[in-house]
Amino acid sequence: MLDATIDSLTLWLTSRTPQQRADLLARHPQLLAPRRPQTLRQLAVRHLYGPFADARDWRALARDQLQLLEAAAYLASQTRDWRHPYGCSTADLLAFLDRDRSDADRVEAVLDAVVDRALAWPCAEQRLALHPRIRRLFPHPYVLDTEAIHEHGPLLSPAPPLTTRTASLNPQAQAAAAAGVVHAITTVLTVFTTPVPALARGGVPTQDLRRLAQALNCAQPQARLWLELAGELDLIHEHNQQWQPTAEGRAWPDADPAARLADTARAWLRLPCTPLLPADGGRPRPSLAPVTTSSADARRVILILLAGLAPGQALLDGPTWAAAAHHRAPLLLDPATDAPSSRLRAALGTLTPWCSAGLPAGAAVTAVLEESRLIALTDDGALTPLGRALLDGSTAELLAAAKATLPLQRRAAVLADHRVLATGTPDGALAALMRACADLESTDALAQTWHLTPGSVRRWFDTHPAATADDLAARLAAVASTPIPQTVRYLIDDTARRHGQIRIQPTASVLEVRDEGLAAELAARTDLADLGLRRLGPTLLSSTASAVTVAERLRAHGYAPTSEAASTADTPPAAPPRPELAPVPAPRRAPVDLTAVAAALVPDPPTTPLAASSRAALLKDRARLLGTTDRTTLLRALQHGHSVHIEYLHQRGESTGTITLTRPRLLGPEQLVGDVPAALLPELPLDLGALLVVLPASALAAP
Repeated sequence: MLDATIDSLTLWLTSRTPQQRADLLARHPQLLAPRRPQTLRQLAVRHLYGPFADARDWRALARDQLQLLEAAAYLASQTRDWRHPYGCSTADLLAFLDRDRSDADRVEAVLDAVVDRALAWPCAEQRLALHPRIRRLFPHPYVLDTEAIHEHGPLLSPAPPLTTRTASLNPQAQAAAAAGVVHAITTVLTVFTTPVPALARGGVPTQDLRRLAQALNCAQPQARLWLELAGELDLIHEHNQQWQPTAEGRAWPDADPAARLADTARAWLRLPCTPLLPADGGRPRPSLAPVTTSSADARRVILILLAGLAPGQALLDGPTWAAAAHHRAPLLLDPATDAPSSRLRAALGTLTPWCSAGLPAGAAVTAVLEESRLIALTDDGALTPLGRALLDGSTAELLAAAKATLPLQRRAAVLADHRVLATGTPDGALAALMRACADLESTDALAQTWHLTPGSVRRWFDTHPAATADDLAARLAAVASTPIPQTVRYLIDDTARRHGQIRIQPTASVLEVRDEGLAAELAARTDLADLGLRRLGPTLLSSTASAVTVAERLRAHGYAPTSEAASTADTPPAAPPRPELAPVPAPRRAPVDLTAVAAALVPDPPTTPLAASSRAALLKDRARLLGTTDRTTLLRALQHGHSVHIEYLHQRGESTGTITLTRPRLLGPEQLVGDVPAALLPELPLDLGALLVVLPASALAAP
């Protein structure tokens, strides 16, 4: 029955277009985990039994979709036919759900939505094959209402009516929120420049969170949001029991502000916790501590509800919001009313998914809306252009929306007291010039102030040794919104006049020559010009080359120098200069091209040139769950000793495992063994009938 289910899903995937398969990959991101499948059959196996397919696939389903799957599971349990994959008749399902009381078109629409997620798919003889994990999701369908189902039949719950209002979108407020995001994350990095001790159980101490809230001038829950985002962006990490900035964190302030905003929005969408959600009794979880909640899925569900409204429309606050969110994801969000009692949850939690605990819908909606407002994704309860680009747009569209939301300041006011004032967020060119020639004095989401000092101006001339005072004045005039004050010009001219009075020349070695004429001869030779010889005195020369290089070159030209430097073999190589930290790319986590990945998946070839061998015949007979490509890969590994990565079913077939075998070999006609680390020896031998996927060792390095 397992091979029939795999074959039916593979055949259905073959009939789909690359774009439809790309949509499936987007709905099930676990399929894109490392060691990606290479064929459509391997994709089907990964979706059905892969180690990455878990309850997350079901948490994003709406209530009516779950009800349809429960009805299908009920019919499959009543009419089980071992000649077909696990499922039921499509006509029986539609008749069972309709009973002249439901909207047939709506039932068809819900069924299409389930099929698009490949949780059910049409197969031969007008049947509907079901994902095998549905049997585990609904082990006892309708356990809460068996009598009513037998008497009347199930009904698909209608979506609650949505009452909308016109939102007051304010571009200025969105721009201020976007600037606040860039400033807040930068402030977190500034605070964590001094390492913060980590708690033994993970996370940041409360007193350090309080100190961050004071630096940000905000409440502690909001400071927790910015801290969690910095951790999700990998800008800070725990090292030697201390929280400190990473290399990406040190480069973050130099990156493009719009790219930082787009990157932060992506990080918020995948954040595993809801920082603004009030703690449900007891003390809140420490910031940056490990978390296993489903907040990321609930957050996306709430944004999808907003995306379904017309632009500029928002849902009315109150119970309507919570009811709509619960209907959209009943396994993620508990309803505001009619929640099962704790005793019923304990008694029936293993029999039905309807008793699984989720986030409180009302509080989750309020927290997510407030978080999204702070990141300029929503305004007055409606999605902003940045929020829509985050959900539906490409990387380029998201970056363009971030640039439109976050107006960058290209000019600043140069004041007579040597201060430079820029309102809003400075663009890259202005920020780079100020970092080079001025000291940052104060910064917030509304303005930044720099101070031109003799030391900061001298620092600019140090990095531009060939520049003049006019060059720096011209650069300041290009970004100044007002004429350059005379006091600032005096500061630049005075610093430039003092700069360079002492010039330091690089010297790697010194030559002491006993004869003054010989010293003059060496300094005048053009064929030794690459040594950079300069006369420091009548019999003293300096060179920019090392002592070993100078000695070798002079010996090659007939001289007989002596050198106190060690030989070339004993001289350690010079350490390469440390490269400057590159700015954070925009955005740092670009999404995978799902259409290209889906198009690269090929059907299994019907035959293989190796099928004539006795070992190939054995694999074809025993390893029934493997496709042709997998059997060919395993056969070649057995013949040549190549390493392979294998995904297999455990003994009871309810879970899967993965293992990498070096020098695989057969143990009798039904088992496979190979070289593995000592910790994995209990997993061997593997039954050939339990093998699901076989990938070559080269696929292990695939992203």
